[in-house]
Amino acid sequence: MPTLSPRPIDILEIAQQADEYREYRVGGYVCIERKGVPWRVTTLAALDDRQATTQNGYVYSRTSGKRLVPDVPCHDELRPLTRDRIDSLVVREFLELAGRMKPSMCSDKQIEQLAPLAYSFLSIAKTFGIK
Repeated sequence: MPTLSPRPIDILEIAQQADEYREYRVGGYVCIERKGVPWRVTTLAALDDRQATTQNGYVYSRTSGKRLVPDVPCHDELRPLTRDRIDSLVVREFLELAGRMKPSMCSDKQIEQLAPLAYSFLSIAKTFGIK
């Protein structure tokens, strides 16, 4: 039965610690992709030649990366935590948190710090046709 991680994983902290985590090892960070898109980071609790078990108790094939869930369609896959996946997860978290922040929450100093990011973000959003 899956269990909860002991503490939330901070993707920004991971991004600052290392470029990537290509090797699977117990206690090491890995990426879970959902439908081929980086979705979350977790750690490995157990590892053998055929399977990898995450801290949450989910078991994945070492060869295919597919989650081993008998008779249940599943789109989750275990992948090494590469720099491009870290970047994707940082963007994912940024977009989630940005939607929860309100201007009234920010000090003048924070507005000053966020303004360059906001200008860049709005420019990028235009390339998606988002208004």
